[in-house]
Amino acid sequence: MNGWVLAAIIVVVLIAIVIKRLIGGAVLGLVVGYLRGTFVVVYEKRGLLWQRYRGRTFVAIIGSLVVMFAYALLADKLGMRAEARPIQLSIGISFIGEALAVTRRGLALNVPFAPERR
Repeated sequence: MNGWVLAAIIVVVLIAIVIKRLIGGAVLGLVVGYLRGTFVVVYEKRGLLWQRYRGRTFVAIIGSLVVMFAYALLADKLGMRAEARPIQLSIGISFIGEALAVTRRGLALNVPFAPERR
């Protein structure tokens, strides 16, 4: 089995578990992260796939943090207890959403991913 396929299966299972338990913040995090991932530049360099954050990507990151903060405030206004608002988990899931967007765009270019630097 391909390592990427196994990683995708694991991610899907983890997302399903999290969504089942924490539907609001998890879905919001995934959607915000995916939208943020659309601002990441994906390009080919010397036959390999690379990604780069630009200024608008950092603006999107700040915007996603503002949305998460507003979600926390709304949850507080509606009476949700602090320990039931997993803001850190939502932010973490948003990075999964970003990775899904970047990976989808990278696979569409049909170029091998750049190896990790050591």
